[in-house]
Amino acid sequence: MKVMFLCSSLQPGKDGVGDYNRRLVAELTKKNYQVVLVSCNERELDADREEEITGGASIIKIYRLSGSNSWEQRMNKIQGYLDGFDPEWLSLHYVPYAFHPKGLPAKFVSIVKSLRLRAKTQIVFHEIWQGESSESTVKDKIIGFVQRRMAFKLIKITNAMHITTTNDYYKNCFVKRGIKATRIPVFSNMPVGKASGRVVLNTLPAEIDDKDKYVLGVFFGGFHSHEDLAGNLKALAANIKSQLDKELIVTHIGRSGGIEQEIETLKAATGLKCFVLGEWSEQDVADYLLHADVGLSNYPKVLYEKSGSIAALLNNSCPVILLKKSFEPDNRVIPEIKEFDEDFDLTDFLSQDNSFASKYSVAGSCELYSELFS
Repeated sequence: MKVMFLCSSLQPGKDGVGDYNRRLVAELTKKNYQVVLVSCNERELDADREEEITGGASIIKIYRLSGSNSWEQRMNKIQGYLDGFDPEWLSLHYVPYAFHPKGLPAKFVSIVKSLRLRAKTQIVFHEIWQGESSESTVKDKIIGFVQRRMAFKLIKITNAMHITTTNDYYKNCFVKRGIKATRIPVFSNMPVGKASGRVVLNTLPAEIDDKDKYVLGVFFGGFHSHEDLAGNLKALAANIKSQLDKELIVTHIGRSGGIEQEIETLKAATGLKCFVLGEWSEQDVADYLLHADVGLSNYPKVLYEKSGSIAALLNNSCPVILLKKSFEPDNRVIPEIKEFDEDFDLTDFLSQDNSFASKYSVAGSCELYSELFS
């Protein structure tokens, strides 16, 4: 099976969808897929670039097209890659803001029509349009209306056979408008940690490793603060003290702009011990996630499946507590995910069997992609 994957950027470590594609294609090659990766809106490249990565025993070609070139030039190159590789499937990974700074990629959507597609098309909507939630403003709804029309136009002009997204909420936004969609949750963007790996853990004060006194919590990656965060975190810390007679330690690991100030503000507002651990190698990060007691996230439950950071925590056997209330009701019972204000037994939650971890691996998502492409 030959599949071409097309997204906006493949800048390693700086584009979540690009990293997702890199991990996915490497896994697919283990199932004897032939794959090519193309990015068509590289904002950090002044000129086009060709690269190769190793996936299993295969060499994967990567074509990265600079956003400084016209869309006509970029589409001509993509057509050449399609003609040369002749894939059976084109998998287009779409985020409105990745193709236009204001999330209105009219030019991209229109010029895709110029492609002579012999391949069957799948579109993966990692993000959809604004204006669907109960919290949406009038401006959100107006922008969302235009974004939705562009999304539907893209589906039509590519004659997409499969519409895929990462969570049930997005899926239902399509379904209620008469478009069939399937769900493939985002998988972990990190390897599996090793119990022997303590490089990051050892940078913390030694007493924090005392499991009888402390619960080690971790935020990972992009940190999306909100006005209720400090209060919600204090409520969680109070619950931990009440149920377990332990102190919550708050840490952050990975890249996030302005994180030092964010955590300093949180520390001042909550009085909790807080530490910014910074950026480390993927394996060091994974090792730390494995040692942490609980993951902390500012995602709402209704969208938790679209977070690679949450998937990385869960894939490393670290259950997650969500510190932001969902903007839509979500009554699903997910043992490894809790909202901060749920009534649950913390001992059972933190010590639960870690068999859930495998659900968040790239291998599981690879199987779902294989079913679609078969």
